[in-house]
Amino acid sequence: MKVILAFCTALLASFLSNQVHAKGKTYKDRDWSVSVSDNCGLPVSGGANKSVSWVKKDGDRKLRFVLRPGKVGKCSTDNIARHRAPFWERADVQRKGIMKPGQAHRVEVEFTILAGFRGERETFFQVHGWNGNCHAYPLMMIMFGKGQLHVWTLRGVDPNS
Repeated sequence: MKVILAFCTALLASFLSNQVHAKGKTYKDRDWSVSVSDNCGLPVSGGANKSVSWVKKDGDRKLRFVLRPGKVGKCSTDNIARHRAPFWERADVQRKGIMKPGQAHRVEVEFTILAGFRGERETFFQVHGWNGNCHAYPLMMIMFGKGQLHVWTLRGVDPNS
């Protein structure tokens, strides 16, 4: 059974996008500088196995993510086959608000991976950029591919296209 479990601290996914249209619950902790919200809603795993929940670790609150096999994300395109996948499994949160362009931004995040990540391209952290209604490719992705950690950065994209 594929279970993706991550504890994330401080700015978990805080800088996932420049602009977010929050659809659901907002998460904030006393030691975070920003809040995050679920983007499109979260898949229901049933019982106590929520996709996103709070847990305590070493006296600090952390967000716990669990994604069970076949739990299709709630974003409008998640149930559409693409990139060699019949659908996209997703349980994510995103930063609320806009990061100002032309400024340096520091992103700090900590992950504890407990299980899972045996498939291909299992992304657990992304930095996205949008320009108005023009959605762009992720600027950075951290993922596992068959048990190996990969960090991909955006390259070879024509900024004028």
